[in-house]
Amino acid sequence: MMGRIFALAGVVLTAAACTVGLVPSTAPTAAVAQTAAPTPEPSECNVGGIELFGKVRIVERGGDVRVKMVEHFADLRVDPFSSFPRRCGEWQFVERREDFTIRFVEDNADIEIELVRGLPGMR
Repeated sequence: MMGRIFALAGVVLTAAACTVGLVPSTAPTAAVAQTAAPTPEPSECNVGGIELFGKVRIVERGGDVRVKMVEHFADLRVDPFSSFPRRCGEWQFVERREDFTIRFVEDNADIEIELVRGLPGMR
């Protein structure tokens, strides 16, 4: 079913292709803090209006964000081991009930990610 298999940082991810662009939010930080408790500032951790934390499902076609995996100098450091992802870069991979979907690509990625254990977030 799934195309390629990615293995990094001890996690095996089965994936396809995907694309998303970094778009900073213009919403004031104070308004974000008042409406949602533990969410990161949108200007620091979103792509095309999609917050880059939470439950993530890998898809082969479409997808909310196109992602390229790299080993160094990534736009976003992702901790895929989070049970309760609430901060920037904390992702829990799921099969359903996702917050957003990603598609792995080699070219034209919206964001480059690096899988890490601990210290997730934007660079």
